[in-house]
Amino acid sequence: KRMTDLLWHEVTDFIKKF
Repeated sequence: KRMTDLLWHEVTDFIKKF
């Protein structure tokens, strides 16, 4: 997987918290 994909997944997970 790409590093950007991993970052995006983390970002989306963080946004889901809100």
